[in-house]
Amino acid sequence: MRKSVWSLFVAFALAIVPVASKAATPATPATTQPTTPAKKPAAKPPAKPAVTKPVVTKPVVTKGDGKIRLDAALRPGGKLVDRPIEWTITKASKDATKPPEAPLVKQKGPTVTALLAAGDYTVTAKLGFQEVSEPLSVGPGKPTHKTVDLKAGYLHLSMVPTAASAKIATPITWELYQYSRGTAAKDSPKITAVTAPQTEFWVPGGSYTIRAIYEKTTTEIVIPLPAGTNYDYTINLYGGRLTLTAVNARGVAPVDEVKWEIVKAIPAATGTRETVTQLIGPSQDFLMREGKYVAIAHSAAITYEIPFEIKSGKPTRVKATLKTVGSTAAVN
Repeated sequence: MRKSVWSLFVAFALAIVPVASKAATPATPATTQPTTPAKKPAAKPPAKPAVTKPVVTKPVVTKGDGKIRLDAALRPGGKLVDRPIEWTITKASKDATKPPEAPLVKQKGPTVTALLAAGDYTVTAKLGFQEVSEPLSVGPGKPTHKTVDLKAGYLHLSMVPTAASAKIATPITWELYQYSRGTAAKDSPKITAVTAPQTEFWVPGGSYTIRAIYEKTTTEIVIPLPAGTNYDYTINLYGGRLTLTAVNARGVAPVDEVKWEIVKAIPAATGTRETVTQLIGPSQDFLMREGKYVAIAHSAAITYEIPFEIKSGKPTRVKATLKTVGSTAAVN
């Protein structure tokens, strides 16, 4: 009986415990989810200020202004010159006593183009030894192109030793003189001198003397060169090489200095023989123009003359054996 009461008590206690446990657990308050604030609409970027493009103002060409083009020819209607011309354009002055104004345009080339206001101008063109000036009017109804008449001649010079030879490619001295009838070149006004295998000159229309010096030869020619003339002149020396040799009685170079003088065989009207060249040294070799000459050898008290002739394209050898008495020579 006692056992049964105890068992009932234990069973009753076990039945009460779960209820008490549930009653002791505090209630969990309801969890409230935080509210996400509403997103504001994205603000629009501020408007960029309007960019005003700068206004490019083109230069205003006043009434009567014009683009002028200039070129030049050796004569009216002639072929245009393609060489660098020195151009100068200045405002025309009505008072000739006043000094010229500063150039408005200064260029170098075959042609020149310039924008000029309406008015009167002076154009100056310089090429080589020729310089000309002409009036130029700019304005409504006036020509915008002008060909300047240089009133000049063109001369190109070269040289060949013989007709069958190529042009000489080594330096030649070219001298240009104003021609004067009856006056030798050396006594005439000298314009210029150039040293080159070939050369060219732009000169006012007229006549000129050309003096060309190559090795031991000197050539003078007179060339008429009217305005508008293009002249390509090749001097033919009709030359041959000359070899000079001087030896003593033993067949070797003389101890004393040897001087050579080459003169023309035919005397001038004055009765003297023109000296072509003078040289120092027992041995010489150079080109000479075709013709008859005399070689005069001087050594100490010895003077000996040897006549010889130069023919175009052929070599000539002169050998002198100098002795106090009885000098001899061989020419071949």
